Amino acid sequence: WNFYRVEDKAQSIKNLTVEDKLWDKIAYFFDFIEPIRCMLRAVDEDDPMLHKVYAVWDEYD
Repeated sequence: WNFYRVEDKAQSIKNLTVEDKLWDKIAYFFDFIEPIRCMLRAVDEDDPMLHKVYAVWDEYD
């Protein structure tokens, strides 16, 4: 901890985590992958689900 305190790395990490730009990028990423995540959750079964993939994908068009 002393090393990080002396080198001011802890402060730079703290500043990064409270920056709005970081959280905007994270929110954008989660918004981007939401349809993919929903599709994967819908077809996560042992049965053939290719028809379900197309149906779920068409919902997002």
